[in-house]
Amino acid sequence: MLQLESVFTRKQAIFVLTVILSGAVSGLYLWEASPRSIAFERTQCAPWVTNRMIVIAHPQFRKATWNNYQNGIGYNGGEAYWCAALDYTLKRLGFQTKFFQSVDTWLDDDSNIQALREGRVHRVITNSLFTFGETASKLHPSLDDPLVRCRVRSYWALGRDWEGNIGTLSYAQSPYNSSTVHEWDLRASLSAWPGRHGTPISMFPHSLVTFGESRTLIIKERARRGMILGKESLGHCHTPLPPFVEKLVDAGFELHTNCPKSTALKGLINHGKISPRAFVMLLRKSAFVIGLGHPVDSPTPLEALANGAAWLNPVSLGETERSYVKKSNAQHQGLKLLGMPYVYNVVLTNMSSVLHAAEMAVANRFHSFVPFWNRVESVSAQVCANLLESDALCDCARAKKVRDDSIDCRGSFYATNSDLFETHDVLFAPV
Repeated sequence: MLQLESVFTRKQAIFVLTVILSGAVSGLYLWEASPRSIAFERTQCAPWVTNRMIVIAHPQFRKATWNNYQNGIGYNGGEAYWCAALDYTLKRLGFQTKFFQSVDTWLDDDSNIQALREGRVHRVITNSLFTFGETASKLHPSLDDPLVRCRVRSYWALGRDWEGNIGTLSYAQSPYNSSTVHEWDLRASLSAWPGRHGTPISMFPHSLVTFGESRTLIIKERARRGMILGKESLGHCHTPLPPFVEKLVDAGFELHTNCPKSTALKGLINHGKISPRAFVMLLRKSAFVIGLGHPVDSPTPLEALANGAAWLNPVSLGETERSYVKKSNAQHQGLKLLGMPYVYNVVLTNMSSVLHAAEMAVANRFHSFVPFWNRVESVSAQVCANLLESDALCDCARAKKVRDDSIDCRGSFYATNSDLFETHDVLFAPV
C-alpha cells in the first residue's frame, strides 16, 4: 500500500513539474514575442552592426528626444514629433542617438567625417528643409565623397511628390552651385508618408506609448464637440478664421483650439499651449478635428484617429479653395483615402459639406483606429529595414567608384513604382 502511494505521489510530482516547465517555456515565448520585450528586439535589428550610433542634427531636431517631446521641451512641431518617434524606435531597437544643432557644423569636424567613412557612426539624419532645401546654396563639401554621402539621410516632411521639392527627380538632378553637381539619391530622402520617391519612415501616434494600456475613451462626452487644427507660425491664431467656424458654432457645436492664450479667437474655447498628454485628453473628448488647410500632413489627425476623433480633411477643388489648401489637393494626403467614419474630405468654402461631415462624425463614433503603416511595430519594421539594416546606397557607391556596372542599383526600398527604374546615372555623383 505504501509503495502504491509512493508511485502515485511520484507521478503527481512529474505531472506538476511538467506543468511548471511548460508554463515557464510558454511565458518565455510570450515575453519574447511581446512588443514590450525590448531586450529581445535589440538582437533582431542589424545584430551585425557593432557601432550603433545615430547622429541627428538639425535646429528643429536638436531637442526632439522622446522624453523631451513628451515634456514639452523644445520645438513641438510635426518635424519634432516625427523625430521623437524615431528616437524612441531607434532606442527600442538597441541603437544610440546623439543630437546636435547643425549638421553642417558636425560635418565640419574631420574626425566626424572619418567616423562616417569607417562606419563608427552608422547614420546621420538631418532635416532637408533648411539643410538641403531651396535656402541652401550648396551641400556640405564633405558630401562630395559618395562613401560619406551614402550614410546621410535627409528628412523632408513635404517631399512626397510635390513639384519643386527635394522629393522630385528634377530637384535631385539640379546643381547646387556652378562648380559641383550633387546628385542626391532620392532613396536617402526620408518621408513620414509613402510616395513615389524617397524612403518611408513613418511615425506612430505617441499616445499608443505614453498612455500604455489605459485606452479607456470618454465616449459619453463626445457630443457635438470638435477641435480646430491651426498653427500659430502660419497666422491661423491671428487672422480671421474661415466662415465655416461661425457656422459650426451656430449649429450648436462646441469648438476648441490650443492656440496661445494671448490670442482671442471668437467662438472658440482657447486652451493655450498645453502638454502632449493634455492635448490627447482634449482629442478624446472630441468627435472630430477639422483643419484649416495648414499645417499639411500634421501628426495631429493621426493622434485624433488613435483616440477616437474623426479627421475632417480640407481638400481643394479649385482656385478659391487653394487659398486654404496650398501646393496639394488635400491638407493630409496620407489619410485622405481612408474614408468614413475615420476621415471626411471637406471643401472649406462649402458650408453644407463641412456641417454634414461634422454631423456624421458625431453620429458615427469609433473607439480607436490606427492605420497599419503607423502602428508601433510597423514603424519599428520600417526603421529597421529601410534605415538601419540596408547599406545598399554605400554598397552601390563602392561599385560605382570601381566602375562595376554588374550591380543594378536602381531599386526602391519598398516599391517598384518609381522613376528610379527608368534612369540609372542620376543616382550617383560623378566619380
